[in-house]
Amino acid sequence: MPSASATPSAFASGSPVRVVSLPDSYREHRMSSDGPFVVLDEIGSADDALASSIVLVDLLGGKWRTLATAASGYHPWTPLIRGDQVAWVEWQYEQPPASGACRWRIVAMNTATGRKWIVASGVNTRLEGLGAPPPPIALDGADLAYAVQDTTASRPWGWRVKAVDLDSGQMLREIATDEEVYGFGLSGGSVAYSEGLVDSERGFVYRTRLMVSTTADPAPRQVAADAFEVSFRDGQLAWVADVESSQKQSGLQRTSRVWTATGPSWTPLAVTPQMPTATTEESWPAAAAGSVSFDESDVTDASRGVPTLWLWSARTGQAEAVPGSLGAILSSQGAGWLTWAGGLGDSVTVSGVAN
Repeated sequence: MPSASATPSAFASGSPVRVVSLPDSYREHRMSSDGPFVVLDEIGSADDALASSIVLVDLLGGKWRTLATAASGYHPWTPLIRGDQVAWVEWQYEQPPASGACRWRIVAMNTATGRKWIVASGVNTRLEGLGAPPPPIALDGADLAYAVQDTTASRPWGWRVKAVDLDSGQMLREIATDEEVYGFGLSGGSVAYSEGLVDSERGFVYRTRLMVSTTADPAPRQVAADAFEVSFRDGQLAWVADVESSQKQSGLQRTSRVWTATGPSWTPLAVTPQMPTATTEESWPAAAAGSVSFDESDVTDASRGVPTLWLWSARTGQAEAVPGSLGAILSSQGAGWLTWAGGLGDSVTVSGVAN
């Protein structure tokens, strides 16, 4: 394993930005963080030996390591971390790399004890394009939510959301969705998800809407239309809305905009104040109490289309660019840290700052 490096640099608040370098060949897919600890998976296929593990980055320690390797023939997907708990999906397709039915398993691991176990498993057979999608998952402390395909005559694209206590194994609640799940989040027992219709030939979701189900009001209610990516943490809900992509069934990002809301009213508040132009893309929000981070790229400004991380504050109602984040394509927040992954050129770095 190549040696890791940690390079502090100045941050506007006075806190140092911690940077850990990954191999140039690493292909980050999704990230999640809790404090200075970050987990990532790679883009790849089920038969790609270079993309079969979950990586854990320690920003304070300035190092990284392989946390876990997927079962033989499986590909790890969308890892999440909260304290000592880590969870991820492993999938294997009937026709590799990603066609046909999807055999899946949800794996949890306690980093303090090293215990690893399978929370749930199954096979998704309802196709979204060439292949069936793996289940979405969300983690909040020791509570894990996931969704399984649940087709009925009245809900041909329906899923069933299940929330479970990882410590006891107790099922906490279940929610039936009306349509295909796209984005997914869990916070304080409340579940948020975006859902929509499916273009089964081209394999994408459209005419979407954002739904919230709380323990006090379990019947899912619509919060917003045209929502896609979702982040939900510390009661702060954030999402990307794209009216043109959703309504015109394009399957491509068109005019994305970041929004946020908190309960109990769940009234949408724009994080990015104006509708972007076709030259601007805003995506992958990460929510935490009182703040939302997101990456933005604009081919018309000095960055020449290179993505930059922005942080919105509920206190000021403004979003500011994060110094040292040029090239960031993913971000996460939690336990007092802001973290991001990306890089310029061939570099692949994971960075973070205590905020």
